[in-house]
Amino acid sequence: MVYEDFQRDAPVPLAPGQVGILAMIEENPDKTQQQLCEGIGVDKSTFAIHLDRLEDRGLLRRVRSEEDRRRNFLRLTARGKMTLRAMIVHAERHERRVFENLSSAERKQLMELLKKVGEPKVSR
Repeated sequence: MVYEDFQRDAPVPLAPGQVGILAMIEENPDKTQQQLCEGIGVDKSTFAIHLDRLEDRGLLRRVRSEEDRRRNFLRLTARGKMTLRAMIVHAERHERRVFENLSSAERKQLMELLKKVGEPKVSR
């Protein structure tokens, strides 16, 4: 339901994960493609597929490193930056709508629980 709500009135048809990739690229201009892939913990072929799709849409470009031609840096295009800004506004509106029935205490509790779900399991 939450995913469908996010997609329903999105200004650009992007999945939340794709928006996250764009934001990560924008916030980490000095990281290589490999470093970003390792940072989010996904398979490099899966990450490359996402990047190819975003690049095909004109939202990002790969920039070959001057020091090491085997390495790529990722940069948002002007269209990618504009799309990211629009999607961030959309995501904020979406979150307000999805969580409007929760009190601030309930929202805080939900975020704490979601963080706990995402934490690595500690052996006992």
